[in-house]
Amino acid sequence: MNKLLAEIAEINTSGELSLVTLNCQGELFSSIIINHQEAYIEKGNKVYMVFKETEVSIGKNLSGGLSIRNRFKSAIEAIDKGILLSEKKLNFKEQIVTSIITTSSLEKQDLRVKEEVEGLLKTTELFIMKYE
Repeated sequence: MNKLLAEIAEINTSGELSLVTLNCQGELFSSIIINHQEAYIEKGNKVYMVFKETEVSIGKNLSGGLSIRNRFKSAIEAIDKGILLSEKKLNFKEQIVTSIITTSSLEKQDLRVKEEVEGLLKTTELFIMKYE
């Protein structure tokens, strides 16, 4: 599980849904929360952003618009190539984010260590955890 420290920058609520904007080292991320009642989810509070390795996609040479709001530039630190799945360690502002994609996608994109890529994470796949 990926876990990055962030600060809640904004909360917009409509009915039972809240769109939470998080500042992680100067980059803005978004998370959708249903029926949030946790006291720690308040503007200005520090929280952890958590997300599964399998939810992080990799973009290379992207152009045009994407519906994915959470996009973060990174460099590939390491690749552990498996038969079906491959794990990549991304350096996002000196924090390591792990991504697992199919090995065929890794090969199709010709991903290599030290290469600049963009991490992609859907708003619905980013969760907020209490900072302790």
